[in-house]
Amino acid sequence: MGANHINLHQLRLTPHNYAKLAARKYTYSHGLKVTVLDSELAALEVLRWNFAEQINFPINYCSFQFKNQFQTLAGRMRSAKYIINSYEALTQTGLIRTLSAIGTVAQMLSLRENFKLAKIDTDLYFFVSKEKLFFHPTVSKFVSLFSLIVSVQYHSSSTKQGVNYHYPFVDVLINKRKIFVEKATVTQLIVLEAENVLKFMDLIRFGFLAKIENAVQNTKLQQSFADIQDLARFEVLEYGVQEIM
Repeated sequence: MGANHINLHQLRLTPHNYAKLAARKYTYSHGLKVTVLDSELAALEVLRWNFAEQINFPINYCSFQFKNQFQTLAGRMRSAKYIINSYEALTQTGLIRTLSAIGTVAQMLSLRENFKLAKIDTDLYFFVSKEKLFFHPTVSKFVSLFSLIVSVQYHSSSTKQGVNYHYPFVDVLINKRKIFVEKATVTQLIVLEAENVLKFMDLIRFGFLAKIENAVQNTKLQQSFADIQDLARFEVLEYGVQEIM
């Protein structure tokens, strides 16, 4: 029969396989979960051999770090549609990004008027009070015209069989079953420095990953984005293998 390709997966240490793996004296990496370093080294050696010998056989290596991100992403994407607000947006990691701005009553009145004149869809912003609003990234150019205090916060959506009332939730009917979709807080409110607001808006509107990658190659850009580069982990998926800890 033969094989058309091979998928190699990194081993994890779990309560179910601990007894058998512990007897093999493997080396373990401690990250989000405990993984078997030896399994990753073996997979990379197979890839190296395949390349060195020019066999060109299709081999895919799926590290836990990579697989876990996409499994988590898939779950977030499925549930987010039930609880995300129209003025919020999903990041590449499947997190819900909430942008907010605080200003004076006069500033907010002017901003509201600008929205009306530009015929901005009212679903893309929401005035919580006379001094605060939530807004979608697509209208950030209007918000940036005013000296407002801009903040960002990230949330994670997930399905639950029951609720603990710690976070906002909605109940939905899926396949004739009632389940709950919860919106958990991932970060507290992160206030952006005034000089970083436009940079951040530029990143999320025109490609966070591309800008960060360019910054790594360019010292001047790297200094420019240094203050907000930490937010990349909420915005884009991480690639490569797990760092050994």
